[in-house]
Amino acid sequence: MCEIFPEVNYCCYFCSLRVGILFIAVASIMTGGAILSGLENDAEASYEQSTTMIQAGSIVVENTDLLFLYRHLLDFVITALTIHGFAFVIAGFFLLVADLIDESGFAQVFVWLTLLNIIFGTVALLAMGVHCTLKETRCLLNMDWLESAVFIVSCFFYYALYFYFIMVANSYVVNGDTTVEIK
Repeated sequence: MCEIFPEVNYCCYFCSLRVGILFIAVASIMTGGAILSGLENDAEASYEQSTTMIQAGSIVVENTDLLFLYRHLLDFVITALTIHGFAFVIAGFFLLVADLIDESGFAQVFVWLTLLNIIFGTVALLAMGVHCTLKETRCLLNMDWLESAVFIVSCFFYYALYFYFIMVANSYVVNGDTTVEIK
């Protein structure tokens, strides 16, 4: 178990932990689906971009040219967002299984996978910020610099919400079954 996260008694102050993790599982799966579908639609992600990123990672880079950084930073951002979306779907699936079969071990997988996803997503957001500073006209997904900045800041607030979801799932793991009997 993990006692480093604070514990909560209810999810969002009104429903039990078990109902809360069901809501969180569905929200996580929907978040991953929205990220993946939005990325495919707006960024026109393709197989070639993914292979370019993989090949660029295997080359020892001796050239510190700004143009090289700019070209491969966009590939990194697209690949990072793809991994980010898949991780949300997988974590939501583990939490859904944990709720349906009442096994807290699967909820612990959600806790750690989502925590790693938040850390990885923060690094990707910082890379998006660097990518936006290197561009002159359109920044991220054909948004101007102000829209991109608002998007990046709102993503940080979204990560804070998912950190609360981690606390709810971890409380379910630590406290076990918290179903309330109606008398």
